[in-house]
This record gives sequence, C-alpha cells and structure tokens, in this order.
Amino acid sequence: TLEVIARRYGVSVSEIRKWNRLKGDRLRVGQKLIVGVKEEKEKKEEVKKEPVAVSDIEKVFLELERKHEIILSNPQATKTDWLKLLSEYIRLYLLYPSSYVAPKAILKTANIYFHIYKNFSDSEALNKAIERYNFLIKNHPKSFEVEEAYYRLIQIYREVIKDKEKEKSLRAEFKAKYPKSTYLSKLEEKVEAKELKKTEKKEKEIKTKGPVIESAKEKIAISDIIPKKVLEVHPVTGEDYSRVIINVSDNFEYQANILKGDKDRPPRIYVDIYPAILDSKISKEIEIKDALLTGVRVAQFDERTVRVVLDLNSLTSYKIFKLREPYQLVLDLIGKGKIQKSYTKEAPKKGEYINLARQFGLGIKRVVIDPGHGGEDPGAIGPSGLKEKDVTLVLAKILAQKLRTRLGIEVILTREEDKFIPLIQRPAIANSKKADLFISIHTNASPDSKGCGIETYYLNFTTDPEAMRVAALENAASDKSLSDLQDLIKAILVNTKLSESRMLAEKVQEELVKGVNKYYSDIMDRGVKYAPFLVLVGTRMPAILVEAGFISNPIEEKRLKDQQYLEMVAEGIAKGIEIYIQSLKFSQTYYDKKS
Repeated sequence: TLEVIARRYGVSVSEIRKWNRLKGDRLRVGQKLIVGVKEEKEKKEEVKKEPVAVSDIEKVFLELERKHEIILSNPQATKTDWLKLLSEYIRLYLLYPSSYVAPKAILKTANIYFHIYKNFSDSEALNKAIERYNFLIKNHPKSFEVEEAYYRLIQIYREVIKDKEKEKSLRAEFKAKYPKSTYLSKLEEKVEAKELKKTEKKEKEIKTKGPVIESAKEKIAISDIIPKKVLEVHPVTGEDYSRVIINVSDNFEYQANILKGDKDRPPRIYVDIYPAILDSKISKEIEIKDALLTGVRVAQFDERTVRVVLDLNSLTSYKIFKLREPYQLVLDLIGKGKIQKSYTKEAPKKGEYINLARQFGLGIKRVVIDPGHGGEDPGAIGPSGLKEKDVTLVLAKILAQKLRTRLGIEVILTREEDKFIPLIQRPAIANSKKADLFISIHTNASPDSKGCGIETYYLNFTTDPEAMRVAALENAASDKSLSDLQDLIKAILVNTKLSESRMLAEKVQEELVKGVNKYYSDIMDRGVKYAPFLVLVGTRMPAILVEAGFISNPIEEKRLKDQQYLEMVAEGIAKGIEIYIQSLKFSQTYYDKKS
C-alpha cells in the first residue's frame, strides 16, 4: 500500500501521489512507482527519483484486497464467499508471520469475522473477531493496525456486548498507549452522537407518551432462530462405502436416525438439519446406480428443518461428523461389498496382532495419489511465483507412472488436471475406489526463507507447534477449527490404520531422503511426524501426506521446477512404497510360521 511504501522511504503519501500523478491510494500488481528519497530538511535540493517494484508479499496482499473489494460490493455474496477469502488471509499470515503485511492480514481476518457476525447472525464469528483483535494487539504492538484493533474492540464492547467496565478499561489502556491516535477522537464523536440520539429519543417519547422499547435482546433472539441454508448435498459413492457431504451456510444442529431394513425395504438413514431452509438450486433427488448408496432425497421437512434421506443397499456401520469453516456435515457409510474368498487360517493369539492385509497376504493392488490443492486453490507460492498445485500435479503423475510400471498396480489420481477438489472429498475418493494406500503430495512453506527439507506425515492429534502450523497451512484452517479437528480425530482414529500409516510414512521418508541425498547432500531429513490433516480424515487404508520440499526456499523452489529433481523425489516415494509392500509379504511368512 502507499502507506507502507511511504514509511519505508521516509516520505508522505501525498508526495508519492504527486510524484506519480495518482488520484487515489489503489495500486496494481506489478505497478512501478517513483519515490523521492528525502535528504536533510534544510537542503532544498532536487529530489532523486528511483523506481520501486512492489514485493511478492505485497502482490499477494494487494490481490486479496482486490478480492475483498469485489465481495464487499456484491450484495449477493454468501457466507461461503467470505469464508474462502478469510482462509486466504489466514494462509498469508501463517506463511509470513514476521512480515509487515502480517498485522494487516490479521486485522482483515478480524474485520471479516465481525462482518460475518453482523450479516449472517453468527455469534461464534463475533468471538473469533474479538480473539483476532486481541491477538493483533498482543503480537504486533508496534504496528499501525493495533490502533484500529483497539477502536473496533471498544466499539464491540460498547455497542454489541454492552459491557461498560470492559469498554472503560480498554479505552484507558488505548489512551495510555496511543494518546495521539486519531481513533480516540473518533470514539469521542461516537459517544457524543450516541448521547444526542438518546436525548432525541427521550424527547420524542415525551411528546408521544410512548414506552421506551429496548429491542437489542429481541434482535438477538430473532437472530438466533434465523434459518441457515443447506447449499449442497454431494455424495461420493463406491461398492461398499459412501461419503455424503452436506454444505450449510452457517452453524447448525442436526439429528440422525437409522431405519433398519427388512425383506421388503433396504436400510435408510435420515438426517434432520435445523434451523435450516433448502437452497432452491439443490436437486431434490439424486439417483445412484451400482453403489452402496442407491439414492439421496432432500426436502424441507418443516419451516425450520431440512431432511436428507439416504437409501442404502446395506449398512454395517456409519460415522457422522461436523466441520466448521465452511460448515459441513459429513456421513461415512459402510456396507457389505461383494463376497470375497473365505480364509481358513486361525486368528492370531491375543497380543500377536497383525493387520488383516498382513494376516492374509492380500498385498497392495490399488493406490490413490492425491496431488495437493488445484484450481482456485494454488497452495503455497514460491519466491519466483511457482505454485504448489502445479508441482504436486507433475510429481503425482510421475509417481503414478513409476508405480504402474515397476509394481504393476492400479493407480488412481484424485485430479488429473488443474481442478479444485474440496479436502473432505479426497479421502472419500480413495475409500470409494477401495484403495489399499492413499498418498497425498504437497510442498511445504515457512515464514523463514531458509526453512528446508523433506518430511512425511500421518494422521494423529498433536501438540507440536510446527506440525500444527503445517496442518493449518494445508487445511487453510483457523486456530479454532483446527482445535475442533483435533477433537474429531481423537474420536475416529483406529489403531490398526494409525500403526500401518506410521510404518508406510517411515519407509517412504527413509527412501525419499536416501534417494535425493545421492545427488543433493544438503537435503535435510525432517523425519516422520503426525498432525490433524483434514485430507487424511476418514481414510480406510494406510494414508500419508508427503511434504516434498520447501517451495518458500529459493534454492528448493528452483529444484522443484527441475524435471530431473521431481523424478528423484518420485523415485524415492515409489521405492518406499515398494519396500512397504515387501514388508507385507514378510509378515505373511511370519504369520505362517506362528500358525
């Protein structure tokens, strides 16, 4: 922004406007400016002019500001539109928490949360706005944005929460820290205007002899019952598994019920979502063939309830979980597949647990590879503009070819082109295809441009701050929703999958680092870690996420552009998968001996 550039070169915004004949403060991405560097004030010499290019971080921030203006000017903008923009601002300050745009991005997230509260009656968004304002005040006390954060917090406590004591203490704190702030005079003007309005209201009541009506509580009560909108019902189906994703515009409640099948009717599950109304664009019936899920029916059950009915061929178990930002209800349904060949081997004795695939030597026949990000989601962006989504797609295609050629197994990609697929749909694709392994490919990013190395993750909850930072970056999630996801993972983790995923991650990490190290001895082995990655939630097979290097590091970004380097990375991942498969055969031999 002009303000940032003016501060950097010790000039005023008006001078920059004058030198460049600018009418306003808006800048274009890539625009060059003439900035006069001031000499001593006493000297009245001609100011030297030099062009200054806007930095990459500024380009990203300016692009987000442009998107913000577009959404703000669109009266039809939905809560989902705002949440998508919010996630981009969050990603920006997660990537560059020490940069001068970080406090600006944090302020924007707080303002957007408050906008969501006011326009979509989301009381939780108000709490998040307060959290973000306080976070900005605490972590960036020297930034210009802190003054606005204080101003908005004081307004919230005075006009929304109506906590006079908190308002008073915040105002005193603000005045002590920033006695010359222009926001202090604005607050005084607000108080005067409010007092004047009260006086006028009283005078009017005296004239009309009408009662004083306090409508704040009534408004809150009304906002609490405003129905949310069910925006989409999206099924991902397979022979013995289906995931149904229901997108809702705001926070909601739900109740699920199961109707057991009989000879005449197959089992059904119906879910009531409330308070909610149905979006007019949603199909009332979705017919599905040759799958566990045979059909989906959606209807407005009553004025406050949307009912979703799932017709099934069979049902052995199901799980339901709710996600935030965006708000979604996810149903994982498991039924009976085709009857497989029976096995007569005895089960292992207590304390001698071996995974089922290892017990019966089933091996690995199908792998799903997930190229991270895509479409409108570029992922992390390197110093020279390289996008994570492009690297992951190229790498995934190379890996797929190696696995097909070397191991003779079927490989499916979640995307074959530059296409956006929601995170929650990606594991569902693997489940519906009955994959034996799930490999999600990503590149890492860090606020420190020297951050480097390779690491491999599997799903689990964690307290490691670096693992949480990476998960937040890949999930594009807020601190609150990441915390909710931790709780979800604790509830749905299955021990067999966790141990198998860890073993797969260890083999892949070891071979990947070993292979790349032959040609790049400086590569850092960051090890195997675990974190709450949404893309791994609900997988029914061993699943890992590979961070193939730091795209934010100029040296590693250059390597990630190199086809030969990507071949090495793919070779290492393929070798790790191959060794993991060999370990399954070894376990079969071990089991034969024990039995």
